[in-house]
Amino acid sequence: MNSLISFFSHTPYSSVVYSMGIIIFFSVGFLIKISLFFYHFRKYKLLKRKWTENKIKTMKWDKFELLCQEYFIHKGWRTKVSNSGADGGIDIYLSKRRKKGIVQCKRYKTTPIGVSFIREFFGVMVSSGASVGFFITSSSFTKECYSFSKDKNIKLINGRDFIKLLP
Repeated sequence: MNSLISFFSHTPYSSVVYSMGIIIFFSVGFLIKISLFFYHFRKYKLLKRKWTENKIKTMKWDKFELLCQEYFIHKGWRTKVSNSGADGGIDIYLSKRRKKGIVQCKRYKTTPIGVSFIREFFGVMVSSGASVGFFITSSSFTKECYSFSKDKNIKLINGRDFIKLLP
């Protein structure tokens, strides 16, 4: 390795090689920034659409999660989507100032969310150290869900209310 460096340092083209390396390095960095900008621009387009209850109920589950993420970004939260697959009850991690939150998204057409989902979500919320939890569904919640979450910092957002919250 040292012989290669010494070879380039003794040739008349060493400054050209060094300059080209710097140009390539910054060009690659610039291309990465541009691609991230366009990815970001394309990624946050769901929030701009006009939504109805039926559209939300029939969209794919991963697009529903993305719409929920865009909503929280719009509200000033920093978000991180959990890995695909078994997410342990957390679809989106939230942070805002010193506040930690979690989000569970359930895209159902008609089936209401039962209290067992909310109990499990509360357990995940406590074990993750989140100070607030948001459970968003495209359908509805049973009365038991509202009773259980009443004295906990869990916000239940059904499909109809979620549409009203979207800008």
